[in-house]
Amino acid sequence: MDDLIKVEIKDLEIFGYHGVLDSEKENGQTFKICLNYWIAEKDFADNVENTIDYARVTKVIEKTFKAKRYNLLETLAQAILKTLFAKFDGIVKAKIKLKKPQVELSSNVDSVSVSLSKSSS
Repeated sequence: MDDLIKVEIKDLEIFGYHGVLDSEKENGQTFKICLNYWIAEKDFADNVENTIDYARVTKVIEKTFKAKRYNLLETLAQAILKTLFAKFDGIVKAKIKLKKPQVELSSNVDSVSVSLSKSSS
C-alpha cells in the first residue's frame, strides 16, 4: 500500500436532535465529532485543490448531521461515513467517533460515544 497521510478533525461541535428519548428529540444537545481520514501521499504542489480540503469535509459532516434526525448514533455514524466516501474519491480510510455528552441513564455516566471505521471498497 502506498504511504498514507492522516488528517484529523477533533471535537467538531454540532447541535442536533438525535436520540431515542423524547427529551433528546425535543431539546437537542451539542454533539462532538472526531474524524480521522487517510489519503494517499502524492505531490500536492502546495495547492488545496490537490488534496481533500478539511473545510469541505467538515461542511459535509455538518450537512449530513443536520439532514435527518437519527435514533441511533451508530446509524448517524454510518450515514456520515457513507456520504464522505461518496463525495471524496481520494479518501482511502476513515474513522469517526460521535460523542453524546448528555446522556440520561440510571447510572452516573459522563458521556456515550460510538466509533466506526471504514475503508474504501
